[in-house]
Amino acid sequence: MRKSSLSGGLVGLMFVLFGYAAPAQANFHLWKIDQIFSSQDGTQQYIEMSNSSDGEQFPHSDEGGPFGPAMLISGSKTFVFPNDLPLPNVVGHDTAGQHMLLATSGFHPNGLIPDYTLPANFFALPADSIKFTPNDGTTVLDSISYTSLPFGPDEALYQEAGTTNQSVDTPLAHNFTGQKVTAVPIPSAVWMGMIGLALGAIAHRRFNVRAA
Repeated sequence: MRKSSLSGGLVGLMFVLFGYAAPAQANFHLWKIDQIFSSQDGTQQYIEMSNSSDGEQFPHSDEGGPFGPAMLISGSKTFVFPNDLPLPNVVGHDTAGQHMLLATSGFHPNGLIPDYTLPANFFALPADSIKFTPNDGTTVLDSISYTSLPFGPDEALYQEAGTTNQSVDTPLAHNFTGQKVTAVPIPSAVWMGMIGLALGAIAHRRFNVRAA
């Protein structure tokens, strides 16, 4: 009786230990959120992630393993990684020291191409928490939380990879191919205001010409 209980306890303990550790062996588990940005209206947002290890190209397929597709969860919204990153023979490098960029379709400064496209307003303003998880949605591989996200076109929220240490600095968005952009486009609401002012100036000029 005692032997059976002990044996069952050891099996249960091994299950818990290996069950907990298993997601950490997925071929995407070491990606860390290191930067987020949002325009004031949420139409232009990005999440940048970094990695310090090679062999982490597989957020969708887990290279045939039991985990994946990986997910980003923000409140009630979920983004499922639809495909893997390019292999080294395609892009010219592995994943160590690299970044991947997830951005809304409204974010395209100077032709920067995101690796993945997020829906508009994917994360909430001003406060939210974004989690990076395997396909079970409960194991958190990494996360970033904030209570006041900067709105300025020259401000992004940075988080030191693997920690909760945060700072605000100039946005510097990188994608997996190595493209990087240091400036974020003017939020759409500002563009509309500028267009309105320009149209008003043109109309005013035409009126004055006709009056003369």
